[in-house]
Amino acid sequence: MVMRSNAFQPAALDRLFPYVGGPEDLALVPTLLDERGGEFCVTLRHDPRMVAAVCRHGYMPMSEDATGLDLLLIKSHRARCVVDPACVHVSKSTRRRARRFEIRIDSAFTVCLDRIVAHHSERWLSRRLCVALEALHRVPMDGVAARSVEVYEGGDLVAGEIGYSCGRAYTSLSGFYAVSGAGSVQLACLGRMLERAGFVLWDLGMEIDYKIRLGGRLVERRRFLSEYRAACNASTPFLQSSGRCDELLYRQSSTG
Repeated sequence: MVMRSNAFQPAALDRLFPYVGGPEDLALVPTLLDERGGEFCVTLRHDPRMVAAVCRHGYMPMSEDATGLDLLLIKSHRARCVVDPACVHVSKSTRRRARRFEIRIDSAFTVCLDRIVAHHSERWLSRRLCVALEALHRVPMDGVAARSVEVYEGGDLVAGEIGYSCGRAYTSLSGFYAVSGAGSVQLACLGRMLERAGFVLWDLGMEIDYKIRLGGRLVERRRFLSEYRAACNASTPFLQSSGRCDELLYRQSSTG
């Protein structure tokens, strides 16, 4: 049995998922999950410092209110889908569509976040988690900065995502699109921007077919955590703030 530092462990929650009291217990998450054979731990804390610590350790923060409580789930996938930004695959159709769009970084974080929440029927981005992410966008903590990636057609926001950077690792959390093809353009352009900036690991979370087509590979939990933390310990590169999508995607590339 793994001993956690917090004296108070709500029994009902701990029966549902292993309970984590605060940042001091986060290093125990892989062992707790190995004991239960799962992917989730749970905590009652949603404050920016806790969310930043979850991200820094290589886990994903998610909200859950199915129990009637506003919980923070701490997800550590059995296998994580990751992309080397230098190996992003861009289809010809995505390049053609890119002529219509411009991409910007961090120009409308709250608007993008609100659009994402409205776009998805599942409500894993609770208001408390959104508040914490907004705080980490304004003032990064422990090297973790919440980021927004937006695609515009004319002056209209037509696709975007929320994620976070830590060192030379970038993690995508969730996104939306309002125009066909804009989401694919957003992902492809973000990959190019991450490569140009010098990011070495793009964390896409769970496996989905489009992520594999983008160039994703599955990495077992403990190997992923090792790779992620090594990337986090590097200095954070500068991510350019805007660009024309066609110019980003039509440049010569050994991976194109």
